[in-house]
Amino acid sequence: MNWSMYYTIKKSFVNKRQGAIFDPKTNELEATNFYQNLYGKDPGPMRNLPPSRFPQLDSCDIDFLGKFVTDNEIKTALFNIVPLKASSSDGFHALFFQKQLGTVGTVVCE
Repeated sequence: MNWSMYYTIKKSFVNKRQGAIFDPKTNELEATNFYQNLYGKDPGPMRNLPPSRFPQLDSCDIDFLGKFVTDNEIKTALFNIVPLKASSSDGFHALFFQKQLGTVGTVVCE
């Protein structure tokens, strides 16, 4: 959550006359109203969008992206990663997968 959204939500839980709202039911109602107002409105069809600025892929590029990746290519890529540089989204460093390839290799390569 970014700070702008945090302060917007915080403001919605403050009653102008009484200060902060501490009643759980009122807080739940305020949160529900806030998110319904934020996400609940249908903007309708989007018109006047700028044209796409992304280049078109050639058929050879599309074929390349659809190519089967071998277990050996995955292993080579895995061992080219610096072991402790940054963890992945699951929280494990590359070192874990490098050291445990015999155990988790079949799952990683699927």
